[in-house]
Amino acid sequence: MATIGLIAAMPEEIRPLLKRVGKVERQRLGAFSAYRFRVSGLDCLLVETGVGERRAAAAARGLFAAAAPSVLISFGIAGAVEEDLHIGDVVAGRRVYSLVQGALGKPIELAALSPAAQQAAARALEPQQASLISGTIVTTPGSQTIHNQPAELLHPVLEMETAGIARVTAE
Repeated sequence: MATIGLIAAMPEEIRPLLKRVGKVERQRLGAFSAYRFRVSGLDCLLVETGVGERRAAAAARGLFAAAAPSVLISFGIAGAVEEDLHIGDVVAGRRVYSLVQGALGKPIELAALSPAAQQAAARALEPQQASLISGTIVTTPGSQTIHNQPAELLHPVLEMETAGIARVTAE
């Protein structure tokens, strides 16, 4: 049976999901905490990476070795670069860049949500007056400024893991 892989960095990002899924089997995946559960008849494996691109990449490798997921979803908290986003908005990344010393690396394209998934997510956010927005993820090892920000950075958010996960996924 196919497995859905999930990756998030911090307990604060993982806890709300685990409260909703019911029965969870906690396990170790190498150096990482992992949680196995079922949702709507689907097997899911969630890995807690800890903060940082290298840890996230290592956790993704472990997840692929342990479960060979058919789908991988990385989620967590990010900060808006511009004032076009509001607290609670969800950015579905279409591409991810690494940001090192203010310079953006080459983009890695990410899979898009299906139209049905977009509609379901948008409906789920309506009661919180939040929006689902297609945007750009910028992975950074810490606070820094984006020099010469290109126009294709639509709704950019800063975070610390996705580029590492995307590189492993591309492998």
